[in-house]
Amino acid sequence: LGLAWLGLIGAGLTYFLWFRGISRLEPTVVSLLGFLSPGTAVLLGWLFLDQTLSALQIIGVLLVIGSIWLGQRSNRTPRARIACRKSP
Repeated sequence: LGLAWLGLIGAGLTYFLWFRGISRLEPTVVSLLGFLSPGTAVLLGWLFLDQTLSALQIIGVLLVIGSIWLGQRSNRTPRARIACRKSP
């Protein structure tokens, strides 16, 4: 049962969502979202399995989320400047 769950949800649904995201979003945006996987695993373990979190784990999750936010933000800045230059 556990192996079936990993195969269907862990792999099948994940790949479906990944490729759907690539078709709708830019690949750079989707690639940055891949870094959320370890943090999501840590948070789900804390919520559902009563695992304990150390201060370093919390700092690590926050650091990854901050890095993703900065990565998303930096991708939009050059395009806004280019769009302003092209408009009359």
